Amino acid sequence: MLNFKFPNYKLFEYEKKLAKKELAKVFPSEEIHKSDIGYYIDLNSLNDAQKFQVSKLTFLRLINEDEFSVASLQEFKEKSCLRSGHTKRQPTRYGAHGLHEYKGKFNPQIVSSILNILEVDKASKILEPFCGSGTTLYESALNNLEGVGFDFNPLACFISNAKLSTLGMDIKEFKSFSRNCIDTAMNLAKDFIIENDIRLIYLKKWFEIETLKKLEAFRSVVLEANNLKFGNLLFALVSDLVREYSLQEPADLRIRRRTSEMPDMNFWEAVDGKVNSVCDNIESLHDIANFQSINSKAINIDIRDSDALKEFRGFDCAITSPPYATALPYIDTQRLSIIWLGLASPDEVKKLDRDLIGSRELSPSLKRDLMKSLIENSFEIPVSLHELCLEMFNSLTDKDGFRRQAMPFIVYRYFSDMKKMFENVFSMMKYDAKFALVVGHNATTLGGRLFKLDTPSYLIDIAKLVGWTLHDDITLEVYKRYDLHKLNSIDSERLIILKK
Repeated sequence: MLNFKFPNYKLFEYEKKLAKKELAKVFPSEEIHKSDIGYYIDLNSLNDAQKFQVSKLTFLRLINEDEFSVASLQEFKEKSCLRSGHTKRQPTRYGAHGLHEYKGKFNPQIVSSILNILEVDKASKILEPFCGSGTTLYESALNNLEGVGFDFNPLACFISNAKLSTLGMDIKEFKSFSRNCIDTAMNLAKDFIIENDIRLIYLKKWFEIETLKKLEAFRSVVLEANNLKFGNLLFALVSDLVREYSLQEPADLRIRRRTSEMPDMNFWEAVDGKVNSVCDNIESLHDIANFQSINSKAINIDIRDSDALKEFRGFDCAITSPPYATALPYIDTQRLSIIWLGLASPDEVKKLDRDLIGSRELSPSLKRDLMKSLIENSFEIPVSLHELCLEMFNSLTDKDGFRRQAMPFIVYRYFSDMKKMFENVFSMMKYDAKFALVVGHNATTLGGRLFKLDTPSYLIDIAKLVGWTLHDDITLEVYKRYDLHKLNSIDSERLIILKK
């Protein structure tokens, strides 16, 4: 009998369900039994292929001794997370996963589990249509899998590529580079002259002048060092501190003036601490195994842009956590980092925010165009979804504010955008390839009526219209939120697996 134990931290029921699905892929002919500590199977030996697969299990560890003992790569990865701060909480920031905060990202363990459930092998090439901060790309790379990710947000691609760059990197050499840049910038900052170009005029509105001098001195030093790989990683690490040291309220996803106190910690100490913390985690992870650089990358292409995506074909698997209708304001939240890094001008950022899939921002002219499209269903979304949008539109009253007045058109545009995404991903995948999406539910109130948006089911309908078939549909619980935006957070998610 082979016994498999859950980790020491508490698992959600859906994680236990995923664990069983992973185990079933390793032992497709065996009955899986539940135990007090996990699962067991009535088998007395393992072949080499099974040992390799067991070593990759995400939520289970084989505890049989002697010849049945198999080391768990996931357990090693999680133990490498030196500064998680919680021994009974699932570590999610091992390696470079903790490099930069990014709202709405999913845990790397989910990616690892999905890879196992989809039976992805080393020859497989992974696609991430909404790569965000690179959780799928980086976790896939830790499993020696090559991937390509796309994102409309230039900062998302910047962070993703910074994470990927740490694989095979000499971290001690990077630390030395960082130390030299920080020391040089500290000496330069006091007398640094802030110019009056468009970028800096905008940033002056959102930073105390002494803080902006430090940021600009630091940026100048890193650029002059002319080391793209080290420089971009260092920029990504410092970008994670930009909101905290700005005049923007850090707890608010939108650009609003700060009401909380500024951090007590000196900016340079914070930079030094951030660099050391992430580097220590990366070094600890690299001590476990010699993770080599993988030919993976994130590319700043809109997944709706069919022409720009024509050259990308032959993917074996796709994994994503897509935006949903009334998505998080990713661009607005990270506006200061995007502008400080020079990834977009202030005017370009406004356009990025408006054009993001799921964006709540509509100009009057765009709203008029969308109203016409909605009435005629010119985007040819499924009839049931078109009727839902019309129902939302007809529920509006004068008591609904301007954001709620725009909601039917935002939702209609979202369905249209996701249809285009499904079409483009379909064209990039091999025959029989699978597409896994972790999708959230959400809700809105119009005319005093609550509309519960079952986005996972809506996306299944759209995917089927394009040519996908439904392979699996798993309900996931989500963490409760207790922050400023808890009322707008999603209350449940599903893992949808489609097949071409």
